[in-house]
Amino acid sequence: QIQYHPWSSAAWHAAVAAWAGQGVVVTAYNSLGGARFSTNDLAGSAVARIARERGVSVNSVLLAWARAKGCAVIPGSSTPAHIAENLQTLEQLTPSEVSRIDASAAPDGWWSPRGPNKYGDDEARTP
Repeated sequence: QIQYHPWSSAAWHAAVAAWAGQGVVVTAYNSLGGARFSTNDLAGSAVARIARERGVSVNSVLLAWARAKGCAVIPGSSTPAHIAENLQTLEQLTPSEVSRIDASAAPDGWWSPRGPNKYGDDEARTP
């Protein structure tokens, strides 16, 4: 299990790809930002544009992105509405959509090698 989202460290991305190549399925947690970060911070992002184009939530796109990377996802929620929303995820993103998300800049507050680190990513710098 690792904290994994589009703006996780390069080391986590490399580890997920390597493990997938060996048939290991990673369980991704905090793909939606966790309690400390909000998907509201994603307004105007590639994720938000894809969500709007598809007519789905940002959460749905983030969960589909993690699954496209070969991860199992375990989104947490404390409200029945969010639990129901998380169960309504996209089946899959197109390769183009995955590439758009991969190329997108980390929003303020999410982990970025150029900005503040989100908890759990510090140890990923040198796996």
